[in-house]
Amino acid sequence: EPFQRDDKTKFYEQAASEILKNSGVTAGYCLVLGNEDGRLAYELARQAPALRIYGIDSDEAKVSKARERFAAAGWYGPRVTFFVGQPDKTGLSNYFANLVVSDSQLTTGKLPGTAVEIGRYVKPCGGIACFGVPRSDTAPKLSLDDLKTSLASNYLRDDAEINIKDNWVVLKRGKLAGVGEWSHQYGSPDNACFSNDERVKGSLGVLWYGDPGPAKTINRHDAASAPLSTNGRFFTQGTDSVRAYDAYNGQFLWEYKNPGAIRTGVFNNNETSNLAASDDALFVTVGDTCTQLDAATGRVVAQHKPPPSKDGIKRDWGYVAHHDGILYGTSTIRSQLSDALRRRGLTVESDTDAIFAVDLKTGKLLWNYRGPNLMHVTITIGDGQMFFVESTLSNNEREALLRQDKAALKDLPPEEAKKKEQELKRLDIRTAVALNAKTGEENWRKEIDVTNCTKVSSGGGNLTLMYK
Repeated sequence: EPFQRDDKTKFYEQAASEILKNSGVTAGYCLVLGNEDGRLAYELARQAPALRIYGIDSDEAKVSKARERFAAAGWYGPRVTFFVGQPDKTGLSNYFANLVVSDSQLTTGKLPGTAVEIGRYVKPCGGIACFGVPRSDTAPKLSLDDLKTSLASNYLRDDAEINIKDNWVVLKRGKLAGVGEWSHQYGSPDNACFSNDERVKGSLGVLWYGDPGPAKTINRHDAASAPLSTNGRFFTQGTDSVRAYDAYNGQFLWEYKNPGAIRTGVFNNNETSNLAASDDALFVTVGDTCTQLDAATGRVVAQHKPPPSKDGIKRDWGYVAHHDGILYGTSTIRSQLSDALRRRGLTVESDTDAIFAVDLKTGKLLWNYRGPNLMHVTITIGDGQMFFVESTLSNNEREALLRQDKAALKDLPPEEAKKKEQELKRLDIRTAVALNAKTGEENWRKEIDVTNCTKVSSGGGNLTLMYK
């Protein structure tokens, strides 16, 4: 062990125990400012083996001695690393630390550096800075109110909560102001391919690199579902699992095994993604099931099923989205299954026969809209409405549109009029529909001409809708 038991052992054991308890952080990256001899770093590493500890101290002799002590015990490198430096000149990445503490503050009662410097390291979306002293007779006298005031007055940010817990002042950082998110395949349920981020500007640099790496990621040529990022977490799908990482420091959070989940062909809007995310959950569809995972832990919260189809043929959960506490889906026969059914001589009235909504608070079906040949790849949600396209018109509706367009032919020369009439007969006429996203009630529908709007580019993309 780096340290033998002595008169300081109990003090540091208790300090580390109380820090871990009051911060709630037991894994990830920990920064010890004012590292001193490394006693606090040692106890944190011993009591929380999943923490990777970085200690900073301005005294080169102390750092050198601590390195030797920990290296001799086999702790240095993989578990604990020490640097010489000032709190504001460490070379460490912004936002990397799940937990920031101080050894020197335990003995002096003073914050290391300034709160502004501390704020550079604490990761957003749950990062913790914890300062105080253990309840010990050997601990220095400390005014927690003064410490809290000092931390608050110097932090110079409005993205954190600062509270007193037991004998500690705990700063918990929230979301960065103006940060965007990518919760669905095309940004958000509105398909706008826009994250609303207001912070990203020029002079970008590398914040972290590493996993998941190519071995755990589906080849891009397979066009699988895009990675998602919400509330400081990053979700990516592999061949038979989905994995979560901390978006600010790359820490691996969890993996959920789901063989068969891979959905390829998600390009040019030929297929929908099978992933959607909220601040607290990741939704993954496999077959006819949408599994709701806790975003922080990967624990299964619930499993949702689509309503039965009228024709009795089993359909998958196709489209998936989350918006304002509601989970949306479609009852869909995906192209592979549809082709297989037709080879067996089975026909279906519609590949997608229903769009539905589930109240996540109750798990109950809110509404279920049925229609002919619903194009689930066109669904978009915005301003309380859901928009999509139905791919067929009734004969009466088609004839009415043709009569309307033919009226313009009477002024054309005969040959040109005949050519134009043939073009009209080849029109690709479909129906755009708007529903109330909360109730499923139809707000309006309108016939639209999408002739030459699909399969025309080199990629041959499908029809899509965007709302902004």
